[in-house]
Amino acid sequence: MASQVSQDSLLHNHASFGGRSLAFIADTISAIIILFALLWLALLVPSPKIIKTTNDRAKQSTHLDNDGWMVTTFTKEVTYTYENGSTRSVRIIERTSAKGNQTGSTKYKASTKVKFSETIGTTGDVPFDPQMISLSLATIAFLLYFPLMDCSRFQGTPGKRLLKLYVVNESGGRLSFGKAVLRNIAKIFSVGCLFGVLPMLGPEKNPPFHDRWTKTLVLAKNAVRE
Repeated sequence: MASQVSQDSLLHNHASFGGRSLAFIADTISAIIILFALLWLALLVPSPKIIKTTNDRAKQSTHLDNDGWMVTTFTKEVTYTYENGSTRSVRIIERTSAKGNQTGSTKYKASTKVKFSETIGTTGDVPFDPQMISLSLATIAFLLYFPLMDCSRFQGTPGKRLLKLYVVNESGGRLSFGKAVLRNIAKIFSVGCLFGVLPMLGPEKNPPFHDRWTKTLVLAKNAVRE
């Protein structure tokens, strides 16, 4: 168990704004790499094999709406046949809206495009796509990355450890998982709105909002004695 450390000692070792900024940049880069790695691994999971694709009932319509936008809607129905003989029918809709200087044909300044699909029918036992589960697990793993690193024996992400920074609670001990989750949720609002980091720029160099609210600190050296 970590020993108790005085509050004065903790504040004396409080990390500087510059050090935390460098750690934030390093963490952002590592998080992007981890996110892409998780998504890549998730996409390696094979989807159910489709042996036949049938396109039918394609149609297109164009109209001018009340705001002067030329709206073109393209609709088609696609039927996928799987290896086990089951089928799934999907309606795919593409809608393009354009507006601007008309010169007798279809020249516009601005345009937007929306595409979505919906399942309209199935036959047989349509196999579940395991890729959806792998993508969901990858998303959950990414969201838990920062809290798990903060409450781990490393007491921080690789970016913090690279700069010899550590996350501790108000007693100088390791964070619990719950407190680590709360700290990272608060950090989203604190850093995202910028106001949360302003105390660090003052003469007293106080901890940012998310650390003050969750009663945590980022130290320039480890205050925990194993």
